Amino acid sequence: MDIVNFLQSHHLFPLVYVFFTLGMLVEGLLFALAVMFLITTKAVDPLPAIVSVAIGAMLEQWLLYHTGARLTNFPRITKWVNKVAERFDEHITQHTLRTLMVSKFIYGVHRAILIRSGMLKIPRQQFFKASLVSTTFWLAVIGFASYYFSSYLLRFSKYWSFFDLLPFGLIIVFLLLERLAGRFLKRWL
Repeated sequence: MDIVNFLQSHHLFPLVYVFFTLGMLVEGLLFALAVMFLITTKAVDPLPAIVSVAIGAMLEQWLLYHTGARLTNFPRITKWVNKVAERFDEHITQHTLRTLMVSKFIYGVHRAILIRSGMLKIPRQQFFKASLVSTTFWLAVIGFASYYFSSYLLRFSKYWSFFDLLPFGLIIVFLLLERLAGRFLKRWL
Protein backbone atom coordinates (compact mmCIF):
# COMPACT_ATOMS: atom_id res chain seq x y z
CA MET A 1 0.00 0.00 0.00
CA ASP A 2 1.49 3.36 -0.95
CA ILE A 3 1.45 6.43 1.26
CA VAL A 4 -1.38 8.20 -0.59
CA ASN A 5 -3.73 5.23 -0.26
CA PHE A 6 -2.78 4.83 3.40
CA LEU A 7 -3.55 8.47 4.14
CA GLN A 8 -6.83 8.38 2.21
CA SER A 9 -8.00 5.19 3.87
CA HIS A 10 -7.28 6.59 7.34
CA HIS A 11 -8.79 10.01 6.58
CA LEU A 12 -5.44 11.69 7.18
CA PHE A 13 -5.00 13.04 3.67
CA PRO A 14 -5.35 16.74 4.64
CA LEU A 15 -2.19 16.29 6.72
CA VAL A 16 -0.27 15.95 3.46
CA TYR A 17 -0.85 19.64 2.78
CA VAL A 18 0.35 20.55 6.28
CA PHE A 19 3.42 18.41 5.58
CA PHE A 20 4.01 20.34 2.33
CA THR A 21 3.82 23.65 4.19
CA LEU A 22 6.21 22.51 6.92
CA GLY A 23 8.50 20.92 4.36
CA MET A 24 8.92 24.23 2.59
CA LEU A 25 10.40 25.60 5.81
CA VAL A 26 13.07 22.90 5.85
CA GLU A 27 13.99 22.43 2.19
CA GLY A 28 11.90 24.45 -0.21
CA LEU A 29 13.25 23.30 -3.54
CA LEU A 30 12.96 19.60 -2.74
CA PHE A 31 9.38 19.92 -1.57
CA ALA A 32 8.36 22.16 -4.46
CA LEU A 33 9.70 19.59 -6.92
CA ALA A 34 8.03 16.73 -5.07
CA VAL A 35 4.67 18.50 -4.92
CA MET A 36 4.73 19.25 -8.64
CA PHE A 37 5.51 15.60 -9.33
CA LEU A 38 2.58 14.54 -7.14
CA ILE A 39 0.33 16.99 -8.97
CA THR A 40 1.46 15.56 -12.30
CA THR A 41 0.63 12.04 -11.16
CA LYS A 42 -2.74 13.28 -9.84
CA ALA A 43 -1.89 12.01 -6.34
CA VAL A 44 -2.87 15.35 -4.79
CA ASP A 45 -5.28 18.13 -5.70
CA PRO A 46 -3.41 20.93 -7.48
CA LEU A 47 -4.97 23.98 -5.80
CA PRO A 48 -4.50 22.99 -2.13
CA ALA A 49 -1.02 21.65 -2.90
CA ILE A 50 0.11 24.85 -4.60
CA VAL A 51 -1.44 27.00 -1.87
CA SER A 52 0.26 24.97 0.87
CA VAL A 53 3.62 25.28 -0.89
CA ALA A 54 3.15 29.04 -1.34
CA ILE A 55 2.18 29.47 2.32
CA GLY A 56 5.23 27.50 3.40
CA ALA A 57 7.53 29.54 1.17
CA MET A 58 6.16 32.86 2.45
CA LEU A 59 6.23 31.63 6.04
CA GLU A 60 9.92 30.82 5.63
CA GLN A 61 10.57 34.36 4.35
CA TRP A 62 8.69 35.89 7.26
CA LEU A 63 10.36 33.72 9.92
CA LEU A 64 13.88 34.31 8.66
CA TYR A 65 13.37 38.07 8.28
CA HIS A 66 12.08 38.33 11.85
CA THR A 67 14.86 36.07 13.08
CA GLY A 68 17.36 38.52 11.61
CA ALA A 69 15.58 41.47 13.16
CA ARG A 70 15.93 39.89 16.62
CA LEU A 71 19.31 38.25 16.17
CA THR A 72 21.62 39.69 18.80
CA ASN A 73 22.32 36.91 21.29
CA PHE A 74 23.45 34.27 18.81
CA PRO A 75 27.03 35.02 17.74
CA ARG A 76 27.47 31.79 15.74
CA ILE A 77 24.49 32.49 13.54
CA THR A 78 25.40 36.18 13.24
CA LYS A 79 28.94 35.23 12.21
CA TRP A 80 27.64 32.83 9.52
CA VAL A 81 25.15 35.37 8.17
CA ASN A 82 27.78 38.10 8.08
CA LYS A 83 30.25 35.79 6.33
CA VAL A 84 27.77 34.78 3.65
CA ALA A 85 25.62 37.87 3.14
CA GLU A 86 27.44 40.94 4.43
CA ARG A 87 28.94 41.64 0.99
CA PHE A 88 25.38 41.99 -0.35
CA ASP A 89 24.37 44.75 2.11
CA GLU A 90 24.32 47.48 -0.52
CA HIS A 91 22.27 45.31 -2.87
CA ILE A 92 19.85 44.33 -0.10
CA THR A 93 19.23 47.92 0.95
CA GLN A 94 19.09 49.50 -2.52
CA HIS A 95 17.70 46.69 -4.68
CA THR A 96 15.75 44.46 -2.33
CA LEU A 97 13.51 42.88 -4.99
CA ARG A 98 16.32 42.07 -7.38
CA THR A 99 18.53 40.71 -4.59
CA LEU A 100 15.80 38.45 -3.21
CA MET A 101 14.83 37.26 -6.70
CA VAL A 102 18.38 36.35 -7.68
CA SER A 103 19.22 34.84 -4.30
CA LYS A 104 16.27 32.42 -4.55
CA PHE A 105 18.23 30.61 -7.26
CA ILE A 106 21.59 30.55 -5.44
CA TYR A 107 21.79 27.64 -3.05
CA GLY A 108 23.23 28.49 0.35
CA VAL A 109 22.87 32.26 0.06
CA HIS A 110 19.15 32.93 0.13
CA ARG A 111 18.45 32.17 3.77
CA ALA A 112 21.43 34.21 4.88
CA ILE A 113 20.18 37.13 2.80
CA LEU A 114 16.74 36.86 4.38
CA ILE A 115 18.25 36.94 7.87
CA ARG A 116 20.58 39.77 6.87
CA SER A 117 17.60 41.75 5.57
CA GLY A 118 16.12 41.61 9.04
CA MET A 119 19.46 42.53 10.61
CA LEU A 120 19.71 45.59 8.34
CA LYS A 121 16.20 46.65 9.40
CA ILE A 122 14.89 46.78 5.85
CA PRO A 123 11.40 48.30 6.14
CA ARG A 124 8.94 45.47 6.71
CA GLN A 125 6.55 46.53 3.95
CA GLN A 126 9.37 46.90 1.41
CA PHE A 127 10.75 43.50 2.33
CA PHE A 128 7.43 41.67 2.16
CA LYS A 129 6.47 43.19 -1.20
CA ALA A 130 9.83 42.13 -2.64
CA SER A 131 9.54 38.76 -0.94
CA LEU A 132 6.07 38.12 -2.34
CA VAL A 133 7.13 38.95 -5.89
CA SER A 134 10.40 36.99 -5.74
CA THR A 135 8.78 33.95 -4.13
CA THR A 136 5.94 33.95 -6.66
CA PHE A 137 8.44 34.16 -9.51
CA TRP A 138 10.58 31.38 -8.02
CA LEU A 139 7.58 29.12 -7.45
CA ALA A 140 6.39 29.72 -11.01
CA VAL A 141 9.78 28.86 -12.53
CA ILE A 142 10.40 25.83 -10.33
CA GLY A 143 6.78 24.73 -10.57
CA PHE A 144 6.52 24.87 -14.35
CA ALA A 145 9.94 23.26 -14.85
CA SER A 146 9.24 20.38 -12.48
CA TYR A 147 5.65 19.92 -13.69
CA TYR A 148 6.72 19.61 -17.32
CA PHE A 149 9.75 17.47 -16.50
CA SER A 150 7.52 15.17 -14.45
CA SER A 151 4.95 14.87 -17.24
CA TYR A 152 7.75 14.16 -19.72
CA LEU A 153 9.23 11.54 -17.39
CA LEU A 154 5.84 9.86 -16.93
CA ARG A 155 5.48 9.43 -20.70
CA PHE A 156 8.53 7.19 -20.58
CA SER A 157 7.40 5.18 -17.57
CA LYS A 158 7.29 2.03 -19.69
CA TYR A 159 11.08 2.28 -19.84
CA TRP A 160 11.50 2.26 -16.05
CA SER A 161 13.88 -0.68 -16.20
CA PHE A 162 16.21 1.53 -18.25
CA PHE A 163 15.87 4.37 -15.74
CA ASP A 164 16.64 1.98 -12.90
CA LEU A 165 19.94 1.11 -14.54
CA LEU A 166 20.81 4.70 -15.44
CA PRO A 167 22.24 5.71 -12.02
CA PHE A 168 24.34 2.55 -11.96
CA GLY A 169 25.64 3.32 -15.45
CA LEU A 170 26.43 6.90 -14.50
CA ILE A 171 28.38 5.74 -11.45
CA ILE A 172 30.43 3.37 -13.64
CA VAL A 173 31.13 6.18 -16.14
CA PHE A 174 32.12 8.52 -13.30
CA LEU A 175 34.52 5.95 -11.81
CA LEU A 176 36.09 5.33 -15.21
CA LEU A 177 36.52 9.04 -15.86
CA GLU A 178 37.97 9.54 -12.40
CA ARG A 179 40.50 6.76 -12.97
CA LEU A 180 41.46 8.16 -16.39
CA ALA A 181 41.83 11.66 -14.96
CA GLY A 182 43.94 10.28 -12.12
CA ARG A 183 46.30 8.57 -14.55
CA PHE A 184 46.52 11.67 -16.70
CA LEU A 185 47.17 13.97 -13.73
CA LYS A 186 49.87 11.66 -12.31
CA ARG A 187 51.90 12.23 -15.45
CA TRP A 188 51.90 15.96 -14.74
CA LEU A 189 53.23 15.56 -11.18
